[in-house]
Amino acid sequence: MNKHLALPLVFAFCCAVVAEDQPVPPPPPTTDPTVPVPPPPPTTDPTAPAPPAPSTVDAPASAPTPPAPARGDRVAAAAGRAAAQGRAKAVSLRLEVDAGYDTNVLREDTTTATSTDTEGFALGSELRGTWRAIRNQQGQLNFIGEARYNYYPDESSADLGRIGAAAFGLLRLGGIDPGMVIGVNRQWIDGEGIATILRGTLTVTRLSPGRAHFDSLSFDAYDVSYDDNDAASGVFSDLLWRHWWMPEAGNARRRVEFTLQGGFYSAEADVESYTMFKPGIGILYRLGDQESGVWDISAQTALELRSYDEGITGESAEDQTNWQIGASVDRWFGSWFAAGPFITYSLRESTRDARDYDRVQVGVRLIADW
Repeated sequence: MNKHLALPLVFAFCCAVVAEDQPVPPPPPTTDPTVPVPPPPPTTDPTAPAPPAPSTVDAPASAPTPPAPARGDRVAAAAGRAAAQGRAKAVSLRLEVDAGYDTNVLREDTTTATSTDTEGFALGSELRGTWRAIRNQQGQLNFIGEARYNYYPDESSADLGRIGAAAFGLLRLGGIDPGMVIGVNRQWIDGEGIATILRGTLTVTRLSPGRAHFDSLSFDAYDVSYDDNDAASGVFSDLLWRHWWMPEAGNARRRVEFTLQGGFYSAEADVESYTMFKPGIGILYRLGDQESGVWDISAQTALELRSYDEGITGESAEDQTNWQIGASVDRWFGSWFAAGPFITYSLRESTRDARDYDRVQVGVRLIADW
């Protein structure tokens, strides 16, 4: 397997979900995950803690009283309260199944003579369990186990399996809250082991007094160990800032999110080492009522600038621009089942020949919560 292809593939699922139960997958350091996972709501790192209050908590008494919401908003708020009660369960389980079409499974430059032009159907499933061992006014402690498999009927060499486990702890100090994440992830490609990833993260978070703004700053370190590629093994470290703006104070189901990430991958070989910088923006909005249905609509985009330390023999060091944009709609049927479409467009422009590509991933996702 091409080593530059393997790097983003391994990072794409290097951490398990351990946050305050925002149902989204983890962030890849690259904007170009290899598998056609449906785009998440704008939060790209569920291991970062969410605001400490449920989305329906009222603003402090000192804040002016807002006008009464419309009927649809009241029902959406009721759905939010039901979701908050679900999140409060000591143990929960989520199953996601997705099916779609991928226009560039192997992320190849389709203008080259050696391109296979591989495209076709993509199927995936993910099972995740959460145990909230501690959750009170002083803090929280979550343990997560998860497994995912992505299957390409037309290109088995891209089939990806993973299992992972993580623990997330947070202390609520009333102002700035510190937290920590530790995790391990094991991955396979086409049934063969490819890599083991260990993760450690330190976080600090703050929710504004009016509950309209939430900030999280995290320092992450990922130890990546490839089974058969020592030169590409190394440590990825990054600093990630995330800001949520919630127009309805405290309602995390209606928010605009900004992210800013800078990182460095230090591999055994300089040709595999790189620095990256990635800003992003997203929006998540819940609307509807129990009669017509509750809908979660999300859209997000991110731009990654990446520079490798050295080039391969006979070439200068590679620079990449990776852009990704996606959107999804989830229609909830009751409090435990949702379904809806997703679409993601990915683009890479590289200073190396035959490294440019674009890709469209489109499909349908089903979600079941217990």
